[in-house]
Amino acid sequence: MPPGVERVLQILNLEFRLAMVGCGARSVREISVDSIIARG
Repeated sequence: MPPGVERVLQILNLEFRLAMVGCGARSVREISVDSIIARG
C-alpha cells in the first residue's frame, strides 16, 4: 500500500475513534441511531 494511502487510513481511523469517544461508544456495535446528531 502506498505511504499516502496508509497515512489517510490512519487519520480516518483516529477520527473515527475520536467520534466514538465523543458519543460514548466503546465498540462499533454500540453506535446506534441515537448517536447521530441531526443538523439543519
